Amino acid sequence: ILENYCVSEIIKSYSNQGIIDYPVYFYRDKDKKEIDLIIEESGVLYPIEIKQSAAPDIKMTRHMSVLEKAKGYKVGLKTVLAQVDRYYMLAEDTLVCPIKDI
Repeated sequence: ILENYCVSEIIKSYSNQGIIDYPVYFYRDKDKKEIDLIIEESGVLYPIEIKQSAAPDIKMTRHMSVLEKAKGYKVGLKTVLAQVDRYYMLAEDTLVCPIKDI
């Protein structure tokens, strides 16, 4: 339910800007590697994991590395949406964002 809420809010933000062709995707492969949400902008893929946790850790982003093999795309800032109170960097390329701010 939390994932559905977050994805709906992100799609709604595009719709409110008049964007009807949402650049929003998800990923799951035969090995059950999954990325909750991928936003594509100008050839850059921004992977997002949505977690109920108030203490996200870097292991939550382990499947995002599959995007590095996507031909013709770069991987942008990785994001974990979580039940936290503030924004902070989990790693050099990974941002944690409060779900309440989407």
